[in-house]
Amino acid sequence: MRGTFRLSIAAAGLAVAYAVYERSDAFEVAQNDSLRMAMTLECGARRSEEDLRTAVNEFGLIDLAKVGCGSKPFRASFEELRKARDGDFRREWQAMKFDLTDAGSHALGYASVALIAVNLLGLLLVVGRSVLGWVAAGYKPTP
Repeated sequence: MRGTFRLSIAAAGLAVAYAVYERSDAFEVAQNDSLRMAMTLECGARRSEEDLRTAVNEFGLIDLAKVGCGSKPFRASFEELRKARDGDFRREWQAMKFDLTDAGSHALGYASVALIAVNLLGLLLVVGRSVLGWVAAGYKPTP
C-alpha cells in the first residue's frame, strides 16, 4: 500500500500539470480569438460608411466579410465598429490575463480525482490478491 500511495502522489502531480496546461491552452485560444475579432472590427471601422452600407443585412448588421475584412461571415453593428474605432476592443484584449487561481482550483480537482482513483485501485489490487490467495489455499490438499 505504501507504493500505491507514492504512485498516487506522482499521478496527482501529473494531473496538476495537465490541468494547468489545459487551462493555459484554453486561455491562449480565447486570447487569439479575441485578437482576431478586434482586428476584424478595426478593419471594418476603417472602411467608409458607403462601403459598409452595401453590406448591411435586414437586421441592421454589417457583414464585414463582404467589405474585405474577413474570410468568413462576421456580423457587427455600427456601435461595435464605433467601439473598435475608439480602441475599446484592443484594450480589452490587452487587459486579458491568465487566471492562475482558476487554474489552481481546476488542477486541485484533477489532483483529488487522481489521488483517490490510484489509491482505490491499489486497495482493489491488495484485496483481490488476498481473496485469490484465500481461494487458492482452499484448493490445497490437506495432509
